Amino acid sequence: MFIQNFSLALGQFFRRRPNYNGDFEGGTINEGALEVRGNLTVEGQVMTSKLALEGVTVVDMDAVNKRIRINPDGGYNDVYINSNFITTYEDLSHPVLALDSRGGGEVWANQGAEFRIGEGARSNGAAQFALTYRGDGWGVIGSGITSSGATSGAHIQFYYQSGQPLNIRNTSGIRHFANNGKYLDFGRSNFNYDGRGESFYIRGTGLKQGSGTRYAQWNGDSGWNFASDQRLKKDITDDREVLDSLMGVKVPQFRWKDDGQDSPKERGLIAQELEPFFPELVSTFEAEDKQATKSVNYTSLGIIALKGVQELKEEKDLEIDRLGKILAEKQAKIDTLEERLDRLEQLLLNP
Repeated sequence: MFIQNFSLALGQFFRRRPNYNGDFEGGTINEGALEVRGNLTVEGQVMTSKLALEGVTVVDMDAVNKRIRINPDGGYNDVYINSNFITTYEDLSHPVLALDSRGGGEVWANQGAEFRIGEGARSNGAAQFALTYRGDGWGVIGSGITSSGATSGAHIQFYYQSGQPLNIRNTSGIRHFANNGKYLDFGRSNFNYDGRGESFYIRGTGLKQGSGTRYAQWNGDSGWNFASDQRLKKDITDDREVLDSLMGVKVPQFRWKDDGQDSPKERGLIAQELEPFFPELVSTFEAEDKQATKSVNYTSLGIIALKGVQELKEEKDLEIDRLGKILAEKQAKIDTLEERLDRLEQLLLNP
């Protein structure tokens, strides 16, 4: 603001006294050039378009675009602005703060650009926050020391064209907080599963089932692993009998309403048909059309199916045991009849 007020003051001075030449206390005006010896204090509203020192334009007022260009040596060297704040006014419909790197080659040393704020930002400190351009099309947002377009702390990398992934580095994952302070994490885990290395995990607190933390991990195989340690559980009892209920559940084939008629049918359950038998497996959520929509917990359904298989085996084992006893009784009778036939045969042969 000092530079702007200073420039405005000079302009007003020259406009009011355009033909003045000669000395004055503290300086000289000669053919429109102001020479100041010592300090210069300017007050009031002043208008000008440029401020030049030693023939080089250092402040250029662009009245059309309402912006100030600061260029101390006529080149593209670094410019440092020491100000408490930068502000725009309501008549600026599209304000832009641009850091345009003009070097050649898509490398950090030539094309890179940085915007740093926070503790130690002037000296590129480890506690700062930075928005950087690497020079090769990648932009980086993160914390820590900037080097080669990255930061030493956690950061996110974006590419200027489509087709590239969003890179998240130096962090254990992403945490999504709810309004009540509970959270859901997901990301790469350092949990070592049976010596098979790291895994992808999902972890949540304050979920529907319990107030503690729940885990799910995928380590690259064909299934998910869920925390199920006995030390995490209480009130452990045998489940109710489920085989009869399972036998009442229909397993239809179907197409989704947005599928084409030539698309293959899928197998699945209808939540409304499952709910009377296993209501704990059916939940209701608000879909995109704001309608109440039911969903099925297929993972727990697999556990119930396991329970049904156990019951079926128990029934079959009892049935096989019962049939075995009947067969043994029949065999005993057959053996007795064979003995009697043998005796009759001997009597007939030896009267």
